[in-house]
Amino acid sequence: MGEGALRNVPCWCGSRKKYKNCHMGRADDERVNPWEIEKEHVAGFTRRYCLAPEVWRHDCAPKIVAAHTIPRSGSLLQIARDGRVYSYKGAASFARLNETGGVIEPRLIGVSRASTFYGFCAKHDNSIFAPLENGPFVGSIEQCFLLAYRAQAKENYAKRGELETVGLVAEHADKGKPLGRQLEIQAIARAHAAAAEAAFRDNELIRREYEAALAKSDFSTTRAYVIEFDSTAPLQCSGGIYPEIDFSGKPLLNLLELDSPLGMFTTSLFHGGEGGVLVLSWLDNGEPAPWRFAESIADTSDADLWNAVVRFMFEFFENLCIDPEWWEGLSDEQRVELNHRMTRSAVPWDLRTPTRLTDDGVRTPGPRVLSRYWVGVNDALHPTRDNYRS
Repeated sequence: MGEGALRNVPCWCGSRKKYKNCHMGRADDERVNPWEIEKEHVAGFTRRYCLAPEVWRHDCAPKIVAAHTIPRSGSLLQIARDGRVYSYKGAASFARLNETGGVIEPRLIGVSRASTFYGFCAKHDNSIFAPLENGPFVGSIEQCFLLAYRAQAKENYAKRGELETVGLVAEHADKGKPLGRQLEIQAIARAHAAAAEAAFRDNELIRREYEAALAKSDFSTTRAYVIEFDSTAPLQCSGGIYPEIDFSGKPLLNLLELDSPLGMFTTSLFHGGEGGVLVLSWLDNGEPAPWRFAESIADTSDADLWNAVVRFMFEFFENLCIDPEWWEGLSDEQRVELNHRMTRSAVPWDLRTPTRLTDDGVRTPGPRVLSRYWVGVNDALHPTRDNYRS
């Protein structure tokens, strides 16, 4: 059967368009510059909307602000040099990767641009996070919840952007390519779309849990593990992950099971008023992976903890801000290893092996541990742990 006879049948790519309106003659189309696709993709991550609880959005301020996931004045300026920090923001763009030979590398940017997203109106950015911004971190259950809320909001914002732009590859990337290459590109695009849809679905469930808790000021399901350091940590971050491995090399989740909802685990590393603070927090919905991940870092000795944190930061978080003096003080070999860790983590088909968080021998300077404690955990919930706060 010739191509003309297929004009009105559904296209083989799954777009639900007729073949004549989709892939018919695609090999003869003008090729699209990948930089143009990237421009459209980036636009999906600059949308502006408020991720306050839905029941509060009738009272939003007109202006959507560039909300900081890491406090600018109280935290980022503690590690900045001349108002700038090293950041991986935009490091995976085609232009940057072309400059660096395919390796994701950080660059200096102003703290006003670091770790921001357009996910809250001016009113709710101020009112929701006031207990974090208007005083020191004291380890309250409300503060631990708000750190998690902000991290999950950033993840929800990113997954919305990914879902809005996921069709760009399928729509444009195979233009001017032979049929065999079209088949390969469309297969990759379908897998990417399925993963993006599953990730957004899971995150929407989590978002609704967080919104309901915030709207009622009910923090009873908040769980956290807090580590306080004796000085400001040279790394700062905020983000949410689905922890598929722990620090001892044990598998926790299978991210390829797209039909199974996953529990999100959030991480915040920031300046708490006197020194650095690492807060691992989540909402307890019965999913064991967040507990097991937190327990694995709780079982890491004080002597090994900082280097475990460094591996964790560079393995999981693009939203990472780095003290310029610390970064430039590392050896070339150390910077190469950390950049390669960040690069590997950005490749979607490079599944993490169980040993990715185990000790790799890389040692970097960092603060000492002052204290550790659980928040929102008691004997009934966690009888094996004796250092907790309700």
